[in-house]
Amino acid sequence: MNYNPIAWIGKLGTFGVAVGIFLGLVLPDLASFFRPWLAWTIFTILALTMARVDLGQLSEIGRRPKRIIGTTLAIMVAFPFLTGFALQALGIWQLWPDLALAILIMAASPPLMSAPALIYLIGLDGPLAMATLLGCVTITPITVPLVMSWFAGGNMDISGLDLAIQLFAMIAGAVLAAGLFRALAGNNWIVANTETIDGLMIISLFIFAVTFMDGIGQKIINTPEQIGILTALAFGLATLFILILVSIYWSNGRERALTIGIVNGNRSVGLIVAAVAGNIPDLTWTYCALAQFPIYLLPFILKPIAGRLIPRAK
Repeated sequence: MNYNPIAWIGKLGTFGVAVGIFLGLVLPDLASFFRPWLAWTIFTILALTMARVDLGQLSEIGRRPKRIIGTTLAIMVAFPFLTGFALQALGIWQLWPDLALAILIMAASPPLMSAPALIYLIGLDGPLAMATLLGCVTITPITVPLVMSWFAGGNMDISGLDLAIQLFAMIAGAVLAAGLFRALAGNNWIVANTETIDGLMIISLFIFAVTFMDGIGQKIINTPEQIGILTALAFGLATLFILILVSIYWSNGRERALTIGIVNGNRSVGLIVAAVAGNIPDLTWTYCALAQFPIYLLPFILKPIAGRLIPRAK
């Protein structure tokens, strides 16, 4: 019997994803090595997820576009504006503007490109997650500059055109790569080797984590109290984002509600940071880096919960 180390990594599932974030902390020297490959890593995760998606289920979802449009508007319009108004009402913009900016970036960002991959690892509805992601990234070039200019003013300068070009190139390239992979490997091979594909996604997520953890280990040593507060806040907000949409969609079915909620709670803050070329305050960048912890750890926590609520997710 042939031993497949990549499939073994895939069997680790959400535990392997959780381990990846801590390896990123203890291996900071790898950050400089992997940083030039960050965009390719996101591209690889997206392409692998698209290759793994059941095209029949995805097309079935596409026949009911009103649901995806409603979910997209909730995630990309309602959430960012409600968050911005809440930050103003609570006085956080006046007291801690750099922190307010970080929270707004989190709320305005589209779902993670790897969100469907995480949904698959948890055992929920991957095609629904992919359809939701595609809907969100489609309007990202419109909503993100609008939200950031409305609340952050001149503190953030994001070109909607540049963002649209970046997203189109990444998604179109991933679609072509996934289609070529499916044509060469065949659907039967993909169905029989999902653990190998999961293993490749976990490796890609590890590379992504290592890149974002650059310098965070030293910050933990130098300012442990601040890092602890920001990390707790990141977990709290991610959980809140998940619970709000789960409660809204609960009557439409548990699996749908959990899938949409988890997609909403995992935001691609790195995409917005990259769009402004890292021109953000240090506290804002630190929070965006620490926001990776709930992204990598919550799937491990949520998988047994999903298994209890939805037997198929086991």
